Amino acid sequence: MQVVKSVIRPDKVEAVKDALARTGIAGVIVTVQVECVVADHLVEAAIDAIIAAARTGEIGDGRVFVTGMTTSYKIRTGERE
Repeated sequence: MQVVKSVIRPDKVEAVKDALARTGIAGVIVTVQVECVVADHLVEAAIDAIIAAARTGEIGDGRVFVTGMTTSYKIRTGERE
């Protein structure tokens, strides 16, 4: 799994969320940054969706960061993945 984080223009948040949903990624966290944890095989699709939805062609469009995730825990069960 990978963490995909993008810093985007505030007016592009809904477009990015919609683009990610079309790729099957629904669980996102938005704090003007859009973050989602995605399976390895969906990373490129997530990046492409974010870039396509957030791009205006002007300075300040933002940036996408991808980092590895080594461990996660389900809060309800304590299960480690």
